[in-house]
Amino acid sequence: MPDSFYFEGPENSAIRDTAHNNSVTYKYPNQELYERVEQTHAYGNNDPNSKTAKVIYRINNTGDLVHFGKLDGTTDEPDILEIPEKVGAFSIQRIAEGSFNNNCFLNKVTIPASVT
Repeated sequence: MPDSFYFEGPENSAIRDTAHNNSVTYKYPNQELYERVEQTHAYGNNDPNSKTAKVIYRINNTGDLVHFGKLDGTTDEPDILEIPEKVGAFSIQRIAEGSFNNNCFLNKVTIPASVT
């Protein structure tokens, strides 16, 4: 699937749920805001290869990571994080202030080379 592919639809919809469940980029209607859900390691899990925590990365069209967090409705807290270089067609270039608020369980964060 090309990087430029994304789903767009109402915020509370089956379209957004489908994007989240399949790690496909979702675009907010009438906004230049994109997000993707990925699975990562969960806090307290002793298996280093297990990825049960679902995290959401939200980026704007200028490359700012504006939000990161545990996907609503999930219980596993992420503790190891590898920020992707891109969300959809947009490279993550900057991490916005406050984008990691309320993420108390993070032990390791890997930032891509695209971030300056």
